[in-house]
Order: sequence, then structure tokens, then C-alpha cells
Amino acid sequence: MSIHSIHIPFSAALAALLTLLRRKVHTIWIPFLLIFLFPQQTLAQGIAVLVLGVPGYDLLLMDLSAAGYLARRYGPSGRPAGDFQVVSIGTAVPPAQALEVLRKAKERIPSLKYVVLTGDRDPAIGEAKDIYIGGSNRIMDQFPDADPLTDREFQALIRRGEKRTDLFYTTLRRTYLPIKNRQSCGREEGASIRDDGVIVVPKPDGSAELFDSNGRRGERTTEGREMWFRSNLAPLRPAQYGGTLDQAWLDNMNKWLESIALGMSRDLEILLPNEQSLNNYRAYEGRNAKNLYDQIQLRRQYLSIVIDSRFLREE
Repeated sequence: MSIHSIHIPFSAALAALLTLLRRKVHTIWIPFLLIFLFPQQTLAQGIAVLVLGVPGYDLLLMDLSAAGYLARRYGPSGRPAGDFQVVSIGTAVPPAQALEVLRKAKERIPSLKYVVLTGDRDPAIGEAKDIYIGGSNRIMDQFPDADPLTDREFQALIRRGEKRTDLFYTTLRRTYLPIKNRQSCGREEGASIRDDGVIVVPKPDGSAELFDSNGRRGERTTEGREMWFRSNLAPLRPAQYGGTLDQAWLDNMNKWLESIALGMSRDLEILLPNEQSLNNYRAYEGRNAKNLYDQIQLRRQYLSIVIDSRFLREE
């Protein structure tokens, strides 16, 4: 059981904090004490949540304020819920807190149908640390391929995010960007990897999209003819450094990179649809990856394509 699962009554926590302050505990420890005593409230601090005055907004504001968020209403009350169904999240908001707000928002305002990242609407403000609930449905005119989320799909999105918070924003973007509508990319007939390392993403008409390890995108016609276009991903290479680096620092950096590569490998095992595709990928990497940087580059490339190509809604 983690310390965040321990329930501490507010009065007892406050008394403990005051006692420590009276004993002149060094101030550098105060932030850590606050995180221990009030974990969720501390993590929520600094995140502004603005809620339009649609039915249910008042109860949602109470829930969010109690959880430590800077919550307030924007716009007049009495707005029709059916015209304002968008949640817009700034990418500076930690995914765990975004998920908490989404769950509370859906409970109090069940009419919500869309969730987008603010940066996909306006890159200039994408890093904002705030969440808007009740945005106009006209926002979705920017995303013509998006369909409204059913209640079941909305809850499935939240559950999936809670299982892998590190992939939540990638998963979220698949619900409204064009790649989301590749209906053929479900779990049963998702992207596969050929023995030459090419990822094949089938389409309903029998054709397929192709991606190679250099980032090139291609197409395979229904007659089997392949056409390839230009590369769109820059390779990852170690930075050049003219000076002398401490060996301990290099060792730590290498361990860090190895942990990243291992995490990518585990993600591929989860996402690839069958053992044959996984074996094909491993064999291709073994022939083409000369060092750790090459491994990370290949895995990053393949993960990006496989995640993009999967139909991420639960049936």
C-alpha cells in the first residue's frame, strides 16, 4: 500500500503540521510534508479548471475545489449542455490530474462528448496548465474526423489512461485526429510487421498503409503494388561533445538509456497483435540496430506507428 492510499483526517494532519512548525523543522522539508499529508491536494495546486455554466457545473466546482484545484465558472450560467460538450486540456497538466478532473467532470456533467489537447487547437497555448470544461462544439470543426464519444467510450478512455498514464495523451489524441478512423486497425486485424521490418496497416478495401524503419510512408494497392513516399522522421543520434565527460556520468546515462529501451520493448510486446509480428521485429532489429541508440530509434519509430495505427476504442 502506497502512502497516497493512507487516509489521514484533515484535523490530525493539520495538527501534525503545526507541531512540526512549532518545533522549527527546517523549512526545506515543508513541501515534502505537505505532499505526504495532503498528496492529492498538493498535486492539484496550480492547475486551473474553468467550467462553463452548464447544468451540473456548481456541483463539479465543489468537487474540484475540495480536491485542491483552482476551479471557477466562466461564462453565464444556464448554458445549454448539448451545445457545449468539449473538454480542452493543456499539455502542461500532468496526465494523472487530467484523468482525475475528467472522471469528476463526466460524473457531474454527463453530456460531455469530446476531449482534446489545447495544443492541437492552438499550438501557441498548448503548454498551458489549465483545463476548460464545456467548450463549444464548434471547436470540433477543427477536427472533422472526430466522432462524439459515447458514455461507454468516454469511461473506457479514462480507464485506459489510468492503466498507462504515460501513454494517456497519445491515446487521447487517437480519439479525434484522423488516424482514429482507421476502422480496420482493431485488435483482431491491427498493424503487423513483415520479416523485412515493414509495418503493414490494412484498410477495409483490401489496400494497406506501409511504414519502414526509416520513417518512410507507403501504400499497397489492392492489386499488391507498393508505392513509397518520403521519410518524415529524423533519426536519433548521440550528441557530439568535444570535452571529456565523467565516466560515472556516462555510466548513469547508459543505464538510463537502457531502461528507456527496455520500456519500449515491453510496450511493443503489449501493442503488437501477434507473436509472429514480435518475432519479425526482433529479428529485424537484430540485423539493423548496431548500438543502443539504433535500438531506441527503431523502437521509437515502430511504437509511434503502431500506437497511431491502432483503433484504441474498446468494442
